[in-house]
Amino acid sequence: PATLSLADIRSAKELSSARLYVYLLRIGADGVLNAEVLHETDRPAEAERLVIAARRGEALAFSDIVQVGDETWIDDGGTGQWAPSEATIAERADIEAIWSGQLLAPLSAAPGTFVSLETVRGMEAGRYTWGPEALAGILGEGVAVESARADAWISPLFETPIQVQLLAQGSEGETLFVQYVVTDLEEGLGIAPPEAQYCPEARSLQMDEIAAGTLAAGETSCFKFIALADEAITLRMGTDNPNFDPALNVHDIDGNFLHYSDDGPDSMAPLLTFSPLGTGVYVAEVEGFDSATAGAFTIGLSFFDAEGTTTIDEAAVLEPEVATRGAITEGALLYIESHEETI
Repeated sequence: PATLSLADIRSAKELSSARLYVYLLRIGADGVLNAEVLHETDRPAEAERLVIAARRGEALAFSDIVQVGDETWIDDGGTGQWAPSEATIAERADIEAIWSGQLLAPLSAAPGTFVSLETVRGMEAGRYTWGPEALAGILGEGVAVESARADAWISPLFETPIQVQLLAQGSEGETLFVQYVVTDLEEGLGIAPPEAQYCPEARSLQMDEIAAGTLAAGETSCFKFIALADEAITLRMGTDNPNFDPALNVHDIDGNFLHYSDDGPDSMAPLLTFSPLGTGVYVAEVEGFDSATAGAFTIGLSFFDAEGTTTIDEAAVLEPEVATRGAITEGALLYIESHEETI
């Protein structure tokens, strides 16, 4: 239709299976809040997973809950120490707030205007847009919105939003950005209990966090993180020991090997950029280049730095019979997407 409210369509939680990913960035007087939420539901298998990662300044919060049938486990704090839990995911008040989309409530109260039919997340969807008048006040009571915009992509097949992006800025410098993505609709997700996951003792790693670790000879060290399909991210390792030679592997939560990096651009510490094929939890596994490798290291997760990295499509044309000059500088990077490598 020409206009549409999110209240006119069904919620993603009515689907039998789906992955919901929510990213929230809020900048205000109380600092910067980064938060990621991943909620997987597979109702035919009676399984759910809820991962919440939040960061405000130096303060980190992380919880990972897996529910299969009548059993629930929780890794509170992201330490990799799983414990049985009597409370189910449905009993957590915050998950209902996520599904009901409290941050998206303005889009349910006002109609959006149809823009076009587009392909997003591999599905055809109708794109609708909302202007500042529909989003006034979402930054807080009494805050004037200088500029605001929201776009929602609605799947006509599933009659549910598969992506929503919302951006609002207030007169005092407040900023709110929300990305709401639903993937793997009506598919079995294979949610497994902790002991069946790859490296269940993995510690949490959040976006823009730099974690410290120590690798023992012949051992590995694991970190788990949330990733969104087709959103390029970078894992960067560091070490103060120039002779420490670690290697970095990336697996999905089922243990499927996906990516590998040995050396980085300026040391033997790996640097790896890749675009996940699917939304979910991934595991970064640090190992030694050989069985004798041991030492302290850091590992950081960040969004891909497109401004500081050259890609193939930016290559200059080299004309026949024409001389040209170029230079490689310290720290220069090239990302080859077709090979999923950073060099």
